[in-house]
Amino acid sequence: MIYVGGIAREHSSAFFPAGAERPRPARAMGARTTATVEEALREAAAILGREPRVIVVPALSQPAFHLTSGSSSTA
Repeated sequence: MIYVGGIAREHSSAFFPAGAERPRPARAMGARTTATVEEALREAAAILGREPRVIVVPALSQPAFHLTSGSSSTA
């Protein structure tokens, strides 16, 4: 989300992650989360006044690694 969301934010008027199970992190990055793709398309069209351009990145939606905070013991 951080990498792809940052690119989307920098190169678009708005971005709408659809169907996020945990929408709070996306909203914190400035995304406008929606429950469905159809809802995202309607909201984007309302903002733009025309059909939106869409990018789909399902392969990037699964993280290759997970960040954690705090310390952990490996002993």
